[in-house]
Amino acid sequence: MGLAAASLALPRALSFDAWSWLVWGRELGRLDLHTVGGPAWKPFPALVDAVLAPLGSAAPALWLFVVRVAALLALVVAFRLGKRLGGTVGGVVAVVGLVFERDAFSSVGLGTSEWLLGLFVLVAVERALSGRERQGFVALYGAALLRPEAWVFLAGFGAWLVWRDRRAWWWVVGLGALLPVVWFGADLWGAGDLGRSSARAKLPDRTSLRGLPGAEERITPVLLEELIPPVLAGVVLALARGERMVRWLAWGGLAWIALDLLLVLVGGYAGSARYFFGAFAVLAVAAGGAWGRVLAGRPRWVVVGAVLVLASAVGRAIEWAPDARSVGRAASLRVHLIEGVRAAGGRGRLLGCGRVASQSAQVSLVAWTLDVRLASLATRAGPGPVLQAEGTARQPGLAPPVDPARPTWARAGPWRIRGCR
Repeated sequence: MGLAAASLALPRALSFDAWSWLVWGRELGRLDLHTVGGPAWKPFPALVDAVLAPLGSAAPALWLFVVRVAALLALVVAFRLGKRLGGTVGGVVAVVGLVFERDAFSSVGLGTSEWLLGLFVLVAVERALSGRERQGFVALYGAALLRPEAWVFLAGFGAWLVWRDRRAWWWVVGLGALLPVVWFGADLWGAGDLGRSSARAKLPDRTSLRGLPGAEERITPVLLEELIPPVLAGVVLALARGERMVRWLAWGGLAWIALDLLLVLVGGYAGSARYFFGAFAVLAVAAGGAWGRVLAGRPRWVVVGAVLVLASAVGRAIEWAPDARSVGRAASLRVHLIEGVRAAGGRGRLLGCGRVASQSAQVSLVAWTLDVRLASLATRAGPGPVLQAEGTARQPGLAPPVDPARPTWARAGPWRIRGCR
């Protein structure tokens, strides 16, 4: 926890989704939830942020703290599982595979939910292997509050648990019945539409596996790039020569991937490679177990493997350079927006001059900063004030373009705040 807290001294940034969860958490605390204008609903982050929201401006940093603690705990559990299945080498491979997963850095940098998902899935596996099936079910329930595809595995796990322990049926069924309520009830309450999140999840963005030109043809290479080559080789080894539990984990991870792909290719959902993080966490552990058994008693081959892993890790770190710059830019946007709003006369002046507009990518950040609903902001320039981040990557201008004759109320970093028309 100390390490996670220390990391908050670095520039802090959150993704569009993470800012939206904070807005929703604040609204839940006020019993005034409005989900229109945001991403697809996820119960777990919004519920956590509802607890953090009363802490005001500290809530974003605390959410980031939660994500980073989850990341560190996930690595601890990955090592324990890998060591259990393949000795120390297996534990190291599992940790390295998880640390250098393609989206691992951006997730921990921008406060998305992937590390929480990985932690819940790995704890579920570890608890089940340790004979603590009820604890494993609760952990997997946490994953089901983050990703709907986890419901399938939760249902299977719950059925197996009830078969082994008939006394568990009442709380397995009870928790299972609560799941659709917290998933669909929020949109019914906050948007009046049970299917809002499902429809929203079918809208593509730049990271989508479907819906953009050439996206579907790139699904296989994109997914293969998520794990570094030694870990991919370990997955193949786990399927071919792994012990029983290692094979089960490998097939379980692949089943998760297959389910996600079914939702993308058949269900029409946009999808994203980061949604597979739970599966990749399990596959990293399976790869560790396989390599640990194969390399046991072969120190020379361990050295060779370490060199290959190091080379792959360096290559992945180089790939992360743009992600690091993105985190830095996002942190700058947040700091300068606060300065710009203050220089423009504050929240009251902006909101008292008509409907505020901003770029779609910045709506959730602006909504949190101004303490308004997501849907209350426009993404097209109108007569009200315009908050626009100029000259930043992937930040297109508003449509129609803002009238250059409109008065500029404030400038702060990339932000330009224009007054009423």
